[in-house]
Amino acid sequence: MKLRAGQIPVSSQEEIDYETRTSLPPRRWRWLANPLEDAMTQAFPQPLQGHAQDETSDLRPKFNADGLIAAIAQDADTGEVLMLAWMNAEALRASLETGRGTYWSRSRNALWVKGETSGNTQDIVDIQIDCDQDAVLLKVRQTGGACHTGRRSCFYRSIAADGATLSLSPESDMEGR
Repeated sequence: MKLRAGQIPVSSQEEIDYETRTSLPPRRWRWLANPLEDAMTQAFPQPLQGHAQDETSDLRPKFNADGLIAAIAQDADTGEVLMLAWMNAEALRASLETGRGTYWSRSRNALWVKGETSGNTQDIVDIQIDCDQDAVLLKVRQTGGACHTGRRSCFYRSIAADGATLSLSPESDMEGR
């Protein structure tokens, strides 16, 4: 493989085969010009254009310019929205393969499996994707709180009519606090 303009290897390795590259954690193959773009094009087929994308029966997620797709976690039994997070191609693939909510942390620049450290796990019951495949909905069975604050849902505050102040929603609870 030849390096294109703008590609600068950060290791002495100038070539790497697809199987090796996809088995390495992203930080090990940063020598690519755009690792997120490369990962998403390798992991899933490219999105289609217009109406064809809306009607295809193939999974063709449309990741944003940062290589991410919005992921909403919803309680499978009650329909309550629990959280919004982001997935890259690797997180989406891991969620599909393991049945556990797996996300991309933008602040840590790393994958995280929900509940891996807190014990507040998400077992996926169903995964749906919206019409143009730029957002996913995970219907989950949540153990413990979904929010890092310990609450069942990250959506625990309502915006007042003045548009400037917040109040706790009546249903906000503090699981495990």
